[in-house]
Amino acid sequence: MDDMEPDIAFMIDYLHIDCLKRRGDLSSAFEKVEDMLEELQEENRDLSLRLQLMLVKAHLYDKAGRPQRGFTLAMRAASMAWRARRVPSGH
Repeated sequence: MDDMEPDIAFMIDYLHIDCLKRRGDLSSAFEKVEDMLEELQEENRDLSLRLQLMLVKAHLYDKAGRPQRGFTLAMRAASMAWRARRVPSGH
């Protein structure tokens, strides 16, 4: 998928994760999310994509019966977004 536009490649990977999740193959979905997060971090790519993946992973934790871990991850994503000013301040 290297020759595709990055946004299209991300969407295809995201849909693959969704398919795995719907089939109940959470371990493969977790693995795919981890691979994508690692790739984004290595390339220091778009923070918003990393935040989206963190929230997907939080949802996977919830589906896997680990909601506390998912909540912790969601809070970390919110904190990162706040520091990067990706969350409106409400002013």
